[in-house]
Amino acid sequence: MKIMSDEKGFITVFLLAMIFIIVTIMGAGIVFINNGNKRAWSTARSNQALYLAEAGLEKAIQDLKNPSANWASPTSVPETDFPSIYPIGKYKVEFGPLEQPESGIDKRILHSTGIVQSGNRVITETISIEVTKIQPSPTPPEGSELGRDIELELKYALFTYNNIHMGSKGSSRIIGDVATNSTAPNSVYFPWSAMVEGHLLVGPGVDPSVVVNGAQPNPETGNVTLGTSNLEELNSYPEPIFPEFPTDLITRSSLTLQGSTNGSISEDGYYPNITINNNTVLTIDIPEGTERKIMVDTLNMPQGNIVINGSGKLTLYVKSTFTFTNGSKINYGSTGDGNPDQVLIYYEGTNKFSVAGDTKINGTVFVEKADMQIDNSGGVKGHIITGGNNVSIAGDGSAVVKALYAPNANVSLTNSGSIYGAVVAKNFSTSGNSRIFYDSSMSTVILPIGGGSGPGGPTPTPGPTPTPTFEIKNWRSLGFESLE
Repeated sequence: MKIMSDEKGFITVFLLAMIFIIVTIMGAGIVFINNGNKRAWSTARSNQALYLAEAGLEKAIQDLKNPSANWASPTSVPETDFPSIYPIGKYKVEFGPLEQPESGIDKRILHSTGIVQSGNRVITETISIEVTKIQPSPTPPEGSELGRDIELELKYALFTYNNIHMGSKGSSRIIGDVATNSTAPNSVYFPWSAMVEGHLLVGPGVDPSVVVNGAQPNPETGNVTLGTSNLEELNSYPEPIFPEFPTDLITRSSLTLQGSTNGSISEDGYYPNITINNNTVLTIDIPEGTERKIMVDTLNMPQGNIVINGSGKLTLYVKSTFTFTNGSKINYGSTGDGNPDQVLIYYEGTNKFSVAGDTKINGTVFVEKADMQIDNSGGVKGHIITGGNNVSIAGDGSAVVKALYAPNANVSLTNSGSIYGAVVAKNFSTSGNSRIFYDSSMSTVILPIGGGSGPGGPTPTPGPTPTPTFEIKNWRSLGFESLE
């Protein structure tokens, strides 16, 4: 009897253990299924929020592509219900500040958030993209001839597409109004003593105090005599078009002047090399009402002078190398009185175009893409035009111009460098005791940036403005949130 009682007790314990194990497994299964349901629910809501964020971006991009849209200062999209007969959720879109990496190209970062309400929880998913707007330059009507000279209105002492940095110290001055398209925070900076003696205008639709920063507590009044305000709309300037060099010039012998031997040129031509050394003089005869065209591979002036004889105009094409040192001068005259309107120099080379060491050019200089430097008492009296990336005026270098036109360049003015005229640049920086001087007589200029190579020609009549193109890239998720 005792043995049977023990067996019954063992069976009872065994059954209870089995029941416990089965219940535990079932409980774990229920928890697993429940958690799976929660994960599925969370994933579904997260995907729904993601789709709503993408819908918000689609709406914002369509708004930006609308020809009547205010690209310069777009209105952010507030929380908006997704259009549907069933309540799905909402989206909202915020626009980042306008950036202009180069002339004719604008960039904005868009942040779009999808919002899903489920019970007492709010599910959000935020994504960002980069939208770039490329505005092609206006083109002349089909079949029309492109002229060389373009009339521009330059109403600011300095205009930049992006940054203005007045140095970390020093007392640089800009005498005249200054403007920038930038709306980026702190993109204009002043050290304590630098000044703009005029108005300062920043991009539209932004508080100027966001853009302007400096060492003084309130640089908007401490460093700007007439205060800050906003541009009504973004400014844009045409790209300088470098001309094709002539192909019909007669090939002539290279010319070397040195010792006590001077020389002269009285005919158009292609001279592979012209060297002027030992302070010798090359005289170019150009009667009144005529244009002399000279093209060279290399213009080598270690120490020499080019003098214009007559009242005509010289167009000098330099294909490869320009060496200009030791007090060399082009059209300087006896006391610097050579007429800058008589000389136009085109430089196609890639080495730096340098005017330094008391060298002087009285004429317009158009550099296709090389860097440009004026330094150590070097000077240009005439327009400076470049499609390149860097222009530096330093030391006691100076540019006496109506226009320093460099819409793709970083222009730097350092130490005691000075510019007399209007500056158009991508970015501008200055330091030391440098100066820009501007007056209203410089507000209208005619520049040879139309791409033609004739001695003038009409300003081209633009055709219809091409439709801008949009590029969308750098899609990325900024995160998923689930809040009570």
